[in-house]
Amino acid sequence: MQVVGGGDESPVRRLLRELAGRLGGEYVGSSSYDPRCRHVVVVNVKRTEKLLAGLAAGAWLLKPSWAEASAAAGAWLPEEAHELFSAGEATAPCGRGLLWLGAPRAHRLARPQRGGGVFVGQTFSLAPEVVPPPAQLRRIIEAGGGGVLEQGAPLRVGAIAVVPDGADASHPLAQEAMRAQASRVGPNELLGRLVGLGVASLAG
Repeated sequence: MQVVGGGDESPVRRLLRELAGRLGGEYVGSSSYDPRCRHVVVVNVKRTEKLLAGLAAGAWLLKPSWAEASAAAGAWLPEEAHELFSAGEATAPCGRGLLWLGAPRAHRLARPQRGGGVFVGQTFSLAPEVVPPPAQLRRIIEAGGGGVLEQGAPLRVGAIAVVPDGADASHPLAQEAMRAQASRVGPNELLGRLVGLGVASLAG
């Protein structure tokens, strides 16, 4: 079992390290999302790479109570009772926007149906000036099973061009997308698919 702990250094992160050694598993404490991770413990709901990549991957997004209850039981406990989830249309602040609290479960349940994460089967071309930066956005897309073309590689039919938010049709990548009959999206719209109510249909 690989576990990543989101949020700043905290007692929960220290507990996860201890539990990985005591109960078996590996704690991944890097600032970037590790694609081996299937469990993300969310200490604070923030619009971070780990949260977004965990959503894209359809990983378990868990409350700290999972670590605390597992420590008390002396074994890794079933996750569902501790999932970051709320029924209905409840949301939580997440960066400058909101996280629909049904999204983590919707993405997780849809993963087997899709055969992978949110972006499986999709190929993207990233403009070099997008925000989040291309390297970070690439890790989120790849966590979701998508592919990313290398900078300068020709855009092909069926690929998706990711241009800066607010860019118009005069942007070079937008023009290339039109020539290649490829679709175009901004990072906020793309990442909004991970956190918003629109993912409800993905649960099947």
